[in-house]
Amino acid sequence: MEGRISQLPSGQRRSRMFAALADTNPANPFPQLTEREFDVLARMAAGQSNQAIAARLGISPKTVQNHVSNVLLKLGVEDRAQAVARARDANVHRPT
Repeated sequence: MEGRISQLPSGQRRSRMFAALADTNPANPFPQLTEREFDVLARMAAGQSNQAIAARLGISPKTVQNHVSNVLLKLGVEDRAQAVARARDANVHRPT
């Protein structure tokens, strides 16, 4: 299967790879994300800034920026607003 996927145009390859990672488990709508990335995404969806996320998680703002970049890449979105929209569409709630 992998040989056939590598022959597809890059956009289709990316779509298929993300589709292969998809999980129907509603508790984990984004299984391609690490637990920390999912936590950062949930906090982004709750409207928290990178500074607030960093303070709450006890990590540096630069580390939050790295997690946000990974989330954008893994969700295949271009910016924070699109990632937040995807999280809200998936009914992601976590921050306390």
